[in-house]
Amino acid sequence: ISNEFHYCATCGRSTGVRLTFCKRCQLVYFCSKACKVAGWNAFHRHECQIVNQISEGDRPITTSKTVSSKNKVCF
Repeated sequence: ISNEFHYCATCGRSTGVRLTFCKRCQLVYFCSKACKVAGWNAFHRHECQIVNQISEGDRPITTSKTVSSKNKVCF
């Protein structure tokens, strides 16, 4: 059982919705296709590219919208 708290990266909803993670980076969650598209266009496209580039080198990740701690990325 995971104690991690997940929420939609676009609208912030966490209860009463089914969250799905980004299939590329598997680090952020979205509650709907509309939020996924809006989040991708607004901020996640850039974040996802950075995460994928850095994850190959296994270095800590920090962007304007992320904070890394012990291989966990929070959005």
